[in-house]
Amino acid sequence: MSGAHKLFITFNIGSEIHAKELNQIIPWYGASIVQDIVFESSLKNVDFIPQAESTKPANESDLQYDYTLNQDFDFQILKTGVMPPPPVTLTVKPQEKFKLMYNVSYPGNKAGQVLIMATVGFESATVNDKPYLLVDVPESKTAIGEINLVAPKTTGLYEVISYSINSPFEKIDGKSLEDFRAQAAPRFTLEVKD
Repeated sequence: MSGAHKLFITFNIGSEIHAKELNQIIPWYGASIVQDIVFESSLKNVDFIPQAESTKPANESDLQYDYTLNQDFDFQILKTGVMPPPPVTLTVKPQEKFKLMYNVSYPGNKAGQVLIMATVGFESATVNDKPYLLVDVPESKTAIGEINLVAPKTTGLYEVISYSINSPFEKIDGKSLEDFRAQAAPRFTLEVKD
């Protein structure tokens, strides 16, 4: 009940629906927002402290795309200019570590930091063995890199939802809300089978 904190709020619909059953990825499932919570009104300089070091992307595109996870491990996006979609269903074994590629831009023609987080089956998941991944996105480009997630230990169908949050450790000033956008990647189904 002191200091300054970030609150991420997300609403998802269709928790009983799986992309696998629809045979398509699901881009229409919810809304998200980030808010600042400051307990002391005397705090003039609010500091939000990251819990992880930022990383440079493995590659970058000169085009800007909406946030997406996919399996473009050989960077076809750089050759074709076309964003590959995520899989509708990805099949893995219980507790198997699996990788995906992220494609994330910062709004406008700016550079900035973007926080990537994920849920598997509507439960918070670690990204690269940490609570989140912090990426430095170059000006007017799409950052491209790899993330690793871990499958649940119980077999079944789980929806994978990943979020990108712009300027995650800056105070929201109300002047340029696009700089603080929270965006969800299209969700897909993780099928955990023995």
